[in-house]
Amino acid sequence: MKRLGKIIACVALFSALVLGMMHHRAVAAIDTGADILVDYVNETMTVKTTQDSVIYFTDIYYPDMNRWEVCEVRDGKAVFDISWVKDTKTVRMYLCGDVQDTIVSKDITWKEMLNVVYTGTLLSSDITEAERWKTEYAKYPKFSIDTGYFIFTLDRDGRDTSYFDLQNIEWRKGDDGAWRAFSELDLKEMNIKGIELQFRVKAVNDTATNAGTRNSTVAAVKVMKLASAPQTALNPNTMAVSVKNGQEISLDKKTWVLIPDYNKKLGEADYLVTEAERAAAITTIMTTKRVAGLSLHQLLGISGNETLSYASLSVKYPNQFTYDSTNTGIILYVRAAGTSKKAASKIAEVIIPLTDAAKVPKKDALTISNTSTSATANAKSGVTIINNSDDKYQVAVITPEEYALITDRNDIDVTQYYWHSIKGGKTLKLTRTKVPEGSYLMYRIAGEEDGLASTYIITDTPVDYTVVPPTPTPAPTTTP
Repeated sequence: MKRLGKIIACVALFSALVLGMMHHRAVAAIDTGADILVDYVNETMTVKTTQDSVIYFTDIYYPDMNRWEVCEVRDGKAVFDISWVKDTKTVRMYLCGDVQDTIVSKDITWKEMLNVVYTGTLLSSDITEAERWKTEYAKYPKFSIDTGYFIFTLDRDGRDTSYFDLQNIEWRKGDDGAWRAFSELDLKEMNIKGIELQFRVKAVNDTATNAGTRNSTVAAVKVMKLASAPQTALNPNTMAVSVKNGQEISLDKKTWVLIPDYNKKLGEADYLVTEAERAAAITTIMTTKRVAGLSLHQLLGISGNETLSYASLSVKYPNQFTYDSTNTGIILYVRAAGTSKKAASKIAEVIIPLTDAAKVPKKDALTISNTSTSATANAKSGVTIINNSDDKYQVAVITPEEYALITDRNDIDVTQYYWHSIKGGKTLKLTRTKVPEGSYLMYRIAGEEDGLASTYIITDTPVDYTVVPPTPTPAPTTTP
């Protein structure tokens, strides 16, 4: 019995030792969450410990601890460099202390591959996820269609995934520039001459509750300098502005109307497209019309005898236009539109004079008569127009077919007619081929360098070649 008692006592002692060792092992491990932190900004790893005098670590597990690196613990922590760790993949670091000798591991993340492209617009027809990008860039007022935008993606499992967290993006100029926050980027300081910029997703350090990440790879993109302002001008005679496909117009430099690029096969009939229409489009907008110039009636939505006055503009475009320096006209802004590859160009300004209220055509300013010699007038006959005034006038022919389509004589699209000019005191002759039987004549005071053409007048009766002009009575002769 005594022998059995000794055996039982020995077993109890052995069990206590084993349990004690197990307990020792359970508490002899470093807390990987709270005590091992990766500083991805400075590329170091910190191990907090008050029990160990050294920390062993390795990125390749060796059974032989003599092959592990050793870092001294100072002031309750061991700090060692990890810049040598490969960044092309996630690396597992193995660690233990000389007292807390249970081996633990900590992963060091790899550098994600960042890509960046530059776009002049945030249209669905140019980029994917356009609406999300608009939402993100709404937080960065320095970016607009005037400057263009950057679109970021990360390469994940071989696929480009949009990266919207712009607050995590850093940028610099060239290889040696200082990294700065994305919010500090102002392209208006740089696109005058153009520049190459570098971007990366900034590193985030570990915390006790959240794992950090390395900075991404560096992505570079070239921002082209702004294109020169387009050459454009107003022709006061035709009231047309020399704008063309691929350009935009605006009255306030905020709201722009697009004249799309020309494409005979894929284009649409429309050639003035609003920002709302562009934003809703899912494919590139093009037009079937080749534009080399548009009248003010088309550009500003003026119809017929509507005058380009302060009152009419205030109603049509409330608080949307800018006066020129003399307050006698407004400014029309013109630029080349931004595309998926470039920003909008520099802006040209065209002064549009307001209509002179005193510039009104007089009904008796012109004397109009036909030049037929009989009821069966030949093709060489036509009309003769004498300008009795000192002003330069313009005359347009409305054929019988065109007149039949008119529903309001004061609401005629004057841009659809060719205007013949006649100076004060001069005579204009138009053949019958240009003025068919039954045509009406429309006339107005011509535009000048500092003023637009006036409103128009339409003759009351059509041209009638069956009416033979009276034969002049010869002057009486005197008998010597």
